[in-house]
Amino acid sequence: MKQPISRKAFPHVLPAILLLPALVLLLVVSVPLLAAPAAPQACSGLFFSEYIEGSSYNKAVELFNGTGAPVDLSAYSLELYSNGSSTASQSMVLSGTLAHGDVYVVAHGNADAAILAEADATNSSVINFNGDDAFVLKQNGTVIDVIGQVGFDPGSAWSNNGVSTKDMTLRRKSTISTGDNNPNDAFDPSIDWDGYAKDTFDGLGSHSAQCAAGDVAPYVSGTDPADGATGVAISANVIVTFSEAVNVNGEWFQIDCASSGLRQVADT
Repeated sequence: MKQPISRKAFPHVLPAILLLPALVLLLVVSVPLLAAPAAPQACSGLFFSEYIEGSSYNKAVELFNGTGAPVDLSAYSLELYSNGSSTASQSMVLSGTLAHGDVYVVAHGNADAAILAEADATNSSVINFNGDDAFVLKQNGTVIDVIGQVGFDPGSAWSNNGVSTKDMTLRRKSTISTGDNNPNDAFDPSIDWDGYAKDTFDGLGSHSAQCAAGDVAPYVSGTDPADGATGVAISANVIVTFSEAVNVNGEWFQIDCASSGLRQVADT
């Protein structure tokens, strides 16, 4: 959530603009400001991060949120397309809120206890695939990720290079930053997924993606006066808008002015 922060310079000091805590730039009349840094890249939407097609009822899917913000899951649904059908045979609407960096697991109700321990929801009708069934994630009715190919029966499974949708656990490669939003194109699981032996559950409940690695530091998303502003009054307030809420204490940054030199700025 963006939180505006206002600072007012001492009367004899020219206003300045902050890009990051402890990083100061000049605001001098007729001298343009440097642009604020670009926002860090986040994952593009929710996507499937793990798929388990194991023995008996050991079946589950995992969704990952690397968008940089919490996501309301009520806009999302899962759909099962069985045996090459172009029409969903089962579906479910999700619920709750998924935090950034977290996963949401949906499992078969009779799955192994290790799977159920990580499950956020169970559904024995939707989570009932057998390797040759396409599985779709939708947001407000629009496909944003798919495992398999809707309307195509691959036989027993989609497989290539030792990676298969049958009798395996699949985990999304850490380099993947978005889902496959085309449900009709050919599906090769080895491109986006790593394969693990049947009934491998030890990775369920978490996911690592390069597009969401670490805790991204706050960055400046806007300023007032704007970048390149001229003719700004010496007594004008400087408003810095960050990408998220920030806490500051006391004299937390300095202003380096062209004529009066380095000055402290007080919280107002």
